[in-house]
Amino acid sequence: MSVGGAGGLLGIGLAHLGLTAIQAGISQAPDHMFRIDWVIVGLSIAISVSATVIAGLYPAWKACEIAPASELKAQ
Repeated sequence: MSVGGAGGLLGIGLAHLGLTAIQAGISQAPDHMFRIDWVIVGLSIAISVSATVIAGLYPAWKACEIAPASELKAQ
């Protein structure tokens, strides 16, 4: 889960840097036009952590369907 959270935070940091660069390039744009909403920040971290959990649980779930005795006999 920490990998997903770190990925979400890294993505938010890159988005902030991108918005800052765009705002610096457009001089006549109002300041409120380029900002990151905190609801979107929380949602993006939740989605990245959820995707990490699903990506970790799916292979474990598939591995649980295999009978260990038959796999040990095959070796």
